[in-house]
Amino acid sequence: MRLDRLQVVDVEELADAPLAGRPGARRGRHWWWLPLAGVVALGGLVIGQSTLDERARATAAARAALPGAIDPLGAELTVQWRVDPRDTALIRAGTFDDAFVGLRTLDDGSLAVVALDDATGAQRWERVLRGPDPVRAAAVTPQPPLCHAAPQVDERAVACLVSDGYLAGGGSTVLRVPAAEPHLVVLDARDGAILRDVVLPAGTADAAVTGDVVVAAVQDPPWHVVAVAVDLVTGAERWRYEPPDQRASGSTSTGTDVAVRAFEVGVVLREPSPASRLTVLGADGGVLAEPSTTWSGWAAVGDELWLRRDNVTSRTVVWSPDGSERTVPGRLLTPNVDDGSAGHVRLSDRRVLRAVDTDTGGVLWSTTRAVGSGVAVLGGRMYVPTWSPSLLAVDARSGKVLWDVAVDPDAFAGTPTTDGTSIVVVQRSMTAGTPFVTVHDLVDGRVVARLEPPDGVVVISQEGRRLVGGLSDGTLVVLG
Repeated sequence: MRLDRLQVVDVEELADAPLAGRPGARRGRHWWWLPLAGVVALGGLVIGQSTLDERARATAAARAALPGAIDPLGAELTVQWRVDPRDTALIRAGTFDDAFVGLRTLDDGSLAVVALDDATGAQRWERVLRGPDPVRAAAVTPQPPLCHAAPQVDERAVACLVSDGYLAGGGSTVLRVPAAEPHLVVLDARDGAILRDVVLPAGTADAAVTGDVVVAAVQDPPWHVVAVAVDLVTGAERWRYEPPDQRASGSTSTGTDVAVRAFEVGVVLREPSPASRLTVLGADGGVLAEPSTTWSGWAAVGDELWLRRDNVTSRTVVWSPDGSERTVPGRLLTPNVDDGSAGHVRLSDRRVLRAVDTDTGGVLWSTTRAVGSGVAVLGGRMYVPTWSPSLLAVDARSGKVLWDVAVDPDAFAGTPTTDGTSIVVVQRSMTAGTPFVTVHDLVDGRVVARLEPPDGVVVISQEGRRLVGGLSDGTLVVLG
């Protein structure tokens, strides 16, 4: 008995057999839907695959747009453009709206904020903020050299401390010109339009925007430093803070490492050496953490502030916007790129790798792996280099190792980042001292590409959305 005959008989019997309560159907009446069903099924598969592809592209695009991500690299690393030596500090400020934005001292000593296209190095715009100054033209170190994002004003805003203070001269003769009329100028990164121009106290060495105020770190010889908060709109002084014991100590330190840095609900003030104490202040000037020299570092991560204790105790104190404070074991690894998929689960490293919940301070899981200094968080996974050396992917919630891929045994791996579709890691040979870049598949970690640097490049770092190479003479080149 042949199968095709059985099929024909079955179909014809079904076609001829009248259904209960209904008149008989004509022979072959139900045949029409079979080709249509095939077309519908095929169309469904095509639409389904198209939807999946579109979702994958959208996910990749969202990852590529995250802070800390980089632009896609080519099949080999090449020099895209060379950085003018006067723009070295500008490049270190990172990118805003696909451009490097920062301060430049012009040949005549004028001070300008410029924007350089990060792909080509072409100048997009220049905004001169101070006129010619022949002494500044010969300055060794204009102060301060960097700008930073100011999302409190606008999502595309860049805040630059435009100071008339600098160090001039050389050798045994160095002239310190204090800042007599510093301004914090907030500009639109797209066209250089000035959004705010706030006059700050004389002697301001650094400044940061938090909430609706600018907090200036003002050097006040013969004492250390005073923090002064100025209204971002009116320029009126809102509050000031003087660290205790400065006047009593009689110190005449005027070090250049004074700094103030903003986080979600306040600022971190660093006194200059020899004190080098850190103090945490709220946006209203209240002291969140008393001055201490036991802090070994700090980081603003999302809406949290992390302060690390010295390496002996290896603890991290976490502040949240609601004012709560928790201490977690070990040194929290600062994520270079984070899509928020792990929530408040963070990695802590001290002899063992731990995952801690910074909401509660509790340890979720731990391993005996020793890891590097950075991590990338994408899709609920944590990508972290180990000392093996290898690149490790773990599930953020459970600690399950999803893959562990060995890299060059002679290499030291830097902090991972992403171009949206891959994990990108800058490596460095420990014997040759030369850098290279590995590109890994997000799913299984396999090495998709190994990219060697152009001749003469002795170090590679990530600056904004670009990889920047350093030559032996200190010249910078943008790679792609």
